[in-house]
Amino acid sequence: MLDKEILGALSVAIGVCGYIPYLIGLWRKKLKPHVFTWFLWGLLMWIAFAGQIAGGGGAGTWVTGFSAFMCTFVSVIAFFHGEKNITRSDWVTFAASLMTIPLWLATDTPLWSMLLIIVIEFLATWPTARKSWMKPQEESPLSYLLAGVKFAPSALAMEEFNFITLSYPVALVFINLALIALIMGRRYALEGRLNWD
Repeated sequence: MLDKEILGALSVAIGVCGYIPYLIGLWRKKLKPHVFTWFLWGLLMWIAFAGQIAGGGGAGTWVTGFSAFMCTFVSVIAFFHGEKNITRSDWVTFAASLMTIPLWLATDTPLWSMLLIIVIEFLATWPTARKSWMKPQEESPLSYLLAGVKFAPSALAMEEFNFITLSYPVALVFINLALIALIMGRRYALEGRLNWD
């Protein structure tokens, strides 16, 4: 069986590989992240990271901490160079996500914290999903693929296997797969081909 530290490091390495094409796309101004989504993803990952540590996650939490940092970094870039078309539904989901955070603070249990974070994570994804429907070429399906894959070894690297430590990585795999399906489906519908860049 693989050492948990190796699995944790593998998750972070996959995460680095996933962010490289995204950062290159940002540098070239090809990608335009939605600031609401990336800000909320960063905030939620910091909360989840704390929850996983409290739940005894060990090396399996490393990728969540790394991802929290990267999402926060991308949200800063998105503030200046991201999607500028902010719709009413974006504002509603952003506000709903933020209003749910006090519920998380009011809960005194890691279980409810994780459940609320997962709900907020789904809400936070809406602005990027909506934007990806309209402009699928401004997102990187390869980055989302690697973002989903990186959580598989991290789940195996958890020191404790329980709902608190595993629910968030599993939810993120599904969210990333859904974004990939949306982006690729829309690219195929608009361009008549499957384009991974």
